[in-house]
Amino acid sequence: MNGDALHIVGADGTPLVVMTLSRFLALTAGEENAGVAEPIRIPAEVTHSIGERGMSPLEAWRRYRGLSQSALAEQSGVHRVTIVRMEAAGAGAGRRESRVKLAAALSVPVAYL
Repeated sequence: MNGDALHIVGADGTPLVVMTLSRFLALTAGEENAGVAEPIRIPAEVTHSIGERGMSPLEAWRRYRGLSQSALAEQSGVHRVTIVRMEAAGAGAGRRESRVKLAAALSVPVAYL
């Protein structure tokens, strides 16, 4: 990829980007990381859920962690209805404050949601 991003389209028409980890880290250097010390590898199950099943990153991570929407709401302090709406809206949805809380509860960087 020579440091460039690969642009692809998901099954539902959602534009997606694949890039090297170093490029991703450079782009997200100023982002809060929800207490995650280093980037984590994204499990194939999560990427499959996002790319092939059309799930939002939030839903894919929640299901991967084995949490119901209610359990995630309880752990994160974000109202369940907000989680439902964010999952339906897709990547990057919701207020930053909510994404930070959810990322911390899921143990992933905010940028992964």
